[in-house]
Amino acid sequence: MDTLRAVFDAPKDCSKEQLEQISYANGQKFLEKMDEQGWVLRSSLAFYQDFGASRKDVNNNHYVAVGRFDLVNRNPPTGTIELPDSIVKKLLRIMPEKVKILK
Repeated sequence: MDTLRAVFDAPKDCSKEQLEQISYANGQKFLEKMDEQGWVLRSSLAFYQDFGASRKDVNNNHYVAVGRFDLVNRNPPTGTIELPDSIVKKLLRIMPEKVKILK
């Protein structure tokens, strides 16, 4: 499992309810993006304030979302590569068990 982080900003003077809504919305975006890349969340998302102002706007605080993820597809399907004969011969000498010649 890997720990992955996402960052977002929220206004300094927002209420707790507003902060929860902003955290939820940004957490959903984070999960959707990780899901597209093949990551699956294995823990709950944690949110904490990174003690510093936002780089984009000094009236916003910087927050971090953290979660433990597993990559579902660690071995993506391999394709075929066409190589010149000289390279194929060299690869056959070095690692013949990994070379497959298709005709």
